[in-house]
Formats: sequence, structure tokens, C-alpha cells
Amino acid sequence: MNPKNFLIIIGLALLLLVPVKTALADGDSEETRQIVLALFEAFNRHDLEAIVALYSPEAKMVTPSFPEPRYGRDVVRLIYKDHFDNIPGVHDEVTRLVAAGNEAAVEFTATWDQPTESDPKARGALKISVFLKVEEGLVVEDITYYDRMVFEPMPDDDQAE
Repeated sequence: MNPKNFLIIIGLALLLLVPVKTALADGDSEETRQIVLALFEAFNRHDLEAIVALYSPEAKMVTPSFPEPRYGRDVVRLIYKDHFDNIPGVHDEVTRLVAAGNEAAVEFTATWDQPTESDPKARGALKISVFLKVEEGLVVEDITYYDRMVFEPMPDDDQAE
């Protein structure tokens, strides 16, 4: 065997022995999962400051409520304060949480049964999906999806014809 080829083979074999850390390391996934669970626990306590503290100062927020992404803890505070002020009995139940590296996908149902100013018999449920990215222990990106049509008045059966 040619000595040059032999050295190449030995070099490649040694590379296989070097441990490689990937972005999907189990430790990163578990840390991400714990941060996401802490976020939902704070939400269900309606602890606005605990929620805000879990987000990066430059966090990117994307929701159907905004035409463009918004950034920062002031936006986080505004979003969650609006939820708590307008839907005082809101509670989230996580139905699926998948964490891979520093990213998580969460499916959950928001429910409420407390009266609001606009509807004294307010009660409802809304399925929501959110995609979160975590860096250095803080949420840096929150992309939320839900069906806005749930909040639009539906025509009466007589009017729909």
C-alpha cells in the first residue's frame, strides 16, 4: 500500500474516534424543555414578571396579532399583560412538547371560563402552536400560530344562505 494512502486511512480512522457535539445534544434539549415548562408554569400563575424574565431583552415575537415581528421584553410584557387583563381566567394546557437542541415545538390549549368586560359569560378554548428558540437560558424567538377566525363573529345560519 502506498504510504500516502495509508496515512490518509489512518487519519480518517482517527477522525471517527473524535467525539462530535451536535446542536441536538440531549443536555441542550432537556434545558430547553425545562425553560419551556417554566414559561407555561409562570403563565398559568399569571406571573407577568416571571414570564418576562424568561425572555431575552431582544426576543423576537411573531404572532397573528402583529403584521410584522416585534422585538424586546416590552413587547413580551404587552402581549402577556393583554392576555391576563382581557382573559383573566386563561389557563394553558400543554398537549405536546418536542425539544430538539435549543428549539422547541409546543402544542397547547388555552382555556378560560371567567367573565370579561365584553362577555360576562366568557368561556372557550383555543388550540395554539408555538415554536421557541432558547439561547443562554432565555427565549430568543417565539413564533406563535392560532386560528384568528375563532375570534371573528360567525354569521347566523339564516344569514349564511
